[in-house]
Amino acid sequence: MAEKYKIYNDFYISPVSWGLGDLVVCLPIIQELISRQIPTYGIYSNALQKEAYDSVIGLNGSILLNDINKIERPAQIINLRNHDLQKNYWWGGTLFKQNYPNYHINDILKIICNDFNLPFAEHKLVKLNHQKLPQYENTLIFIANSFGPFKSWPTEFWLEIHRFLTKHNYNVILLGRINESQQLTDLINLGVKHIDTPQLSSAINILSSAKAVLAIDSGLAHISVNQGTPTIIMYGHNDVYYRPYPHSYNISANHCSILCNEQYDKFSNTSPDKNFATFPPWDCKAEMPLKCMATIMPQSVINKLSMILKLNNAKV
Repeated sequence: MAEKYKIYNDFYISPVSWGLGDLVVCLPIIQELISRQIPTYGIYSNALQKEAYDSVIGLNGSILLNDINKIERPAQIINLRNHDLQKNYWWGGTLFKQNYPNYHINDILKIICNDFNLPFAEHKLVKLNHQKLPQYENTLIFIANSFGPFKSWPTEFWLEIHRFLTKHNYNVILLGRINESQQLTDLINLGVKHIDTPQLSSAINILSSAKAVLAIDSGLAHISVNQGTPTIIMYGHNDVYYRPYPHSYNISANHCSILCNEQYDKFSNTSPDKNFATFPPWDCKAEMPLKCMATIMPQSVINKLSMILKLNNAKV
């Protein structure tokens, strides 16, 4: 396949969307191009994506999406969003599920890569540049915040898991930028230790060094998976971003009610090709304890953690 790219001096890839996680799930494409000695650059939409590209070993560099018209040498520029699967669907929405039942992100990327004649080394994760930090080897990481309240897991459930882990003598810390969610602030105020990582490289170092990670669907969660750390990711009823690696564990919520179905369908049937930065966050409108994410019970998380940590008959 490398022969087909020889006419280009440079190869530029823009990920499937604007989030950090959207970039991370595309790394098996970028890293496979690098492994074939194809000069590869990343196209980023925001500072966080730029920081992620800075940690990709072998990448020639990166450029802001708005600056691609400044590229001077002949280049192959591929925007992974410019595909019918992205332009015509909200992944995980009702219409998508009807036409692509049980599809997850790697299944989607296989289709996109096949149509764009790109390699996709699905099972060959290459770690981002990082430094191992021995002080975190007995640490469990919580990642509680992400875009949109529909991903939030109840605060009292996080605290139950925190009590369980500290009872078993594990250090527990929260990662996440302090201004990104009220829930992060609430957990800090309730006694969960927070490590500030203003630079993404610091978060990558910690995630690469930890014993395990418990997270909601987020960019940091997908970095953890990429780094080979045992990672439990809690999804809402839309688990399209689940990647079935041996160290990646999926716990999905139930769809809560007709009310939530109607709201989600309205959200998911709007134009998919829209910048999330200007998109109003969607939330499950059911009352507690019927909210979608609240259907993930702490004991199901404990069961996964017990398997990873080799704890017998563990209960909340």
